[in-house]
Amino acid sequence: MKDAFMNATFAGTSLLWAYNMISPLAGAAKADIWRYAVLWTYGGVYIDDDSDMMTPLDQVVEPTDTCIVSYEKNGFNANRCFIPRYHLSDYSAFRPYHENKAPSIFHGRILLNWAIMFAPRHILLEEMMKNAVEIIKHEYFQDKVLRALNAAYRWEVIMCTTGPSLLTATARELVLRNVSNFQYRLAGNDFRPYGGKFKAIHTPVRNDPHHYMHVMAHDKSHKTLLKEYLPEPEVTSDMLKEWQGQSIQGQNGKEIFVIDKGTRRGIPNFDTFVALNFTLADVIVISDTRLSSIPLGDSMPKMTPP
Repeated sequence: MKDAFMNATFAGTSLLWAYNMISPLAGAAKADIWRYAVLWTYGGVYIDDDSDMMTPLDQVVEPTDTCIVSYEKNGFNANRCFIPRYHLSDYSAFRPYHENKAPSIFHGRILLNWAIMFAPRHILLEEMMKNAVEIIKHEYFQDKVLRALNAAYRWEVIMCTTGPSLLTATARELVLRNVSNFQYRLAGNDFRPYGGKFKAIHTPVRNDPHHYMHVMAHDKSHKTLLKEYLPEPEVTSDMLKEWQGQSIQGQNGKEIFVIDKGTRRGIPNFDTFVALNFTLADVIVISDTRLSSIPLGDSMPKMTPP
């Protein structure tokens, strides 16, 4: 049913390409895109089939509503998903505020997507689908904007690419851009004002061998999001010459290095990073495999910003 709808409604689009690129191991990501696509096309209410809303929907949705969302108890940290230069990261989102206090959006929590309600053609759905396609393209071309999520919980790649983290980061971006036609209503925590119940029928992941979290946790390929990827380019001497004097980091988000005469030299602390006139937006992020192929040189001496 999902594939038939996507093929009929989005034939020839980048959204269909992205949908079809998703690996069977990451079927939950396809389900995410499908729910956004259906709601964008027709509008309506989506609720996971194992969750519940005790209040009748005609008492939940008000005549003026175009978007109703709710938030989880968990705090939102987009830097866990995205590298700093990517527009959905915390760094990029709040960089314009500098030393001014950044606004608190959605109480700093993650918006959930087990229950969402939209009018058709809503801008949040449109922007979410665009961002999902963009992230999947980056993954396919091995131009990383996601952190090395296979080093943590592998299923987090779905949360960041199509799931609640994508929803939250996209909605936050619309708020910060002050987009006039982005209208929404925040329905408390877990839709509790309306008797919301996440996983009303619940089977623990460990007892469900077909659950995507269980499947992804036991996959040995470490390529769990897409069916295929373009070959990862090797780091060449020409690349190292081009990167001379620039900051570079692996996808895992740990140590930052400076490229110096064909080697990578570790930056010992953040003061030194600032003293070298770098910002997080300057950091080139490559896969951990490519980073490890660059010869390791001596660490940079500690420096103090002027």
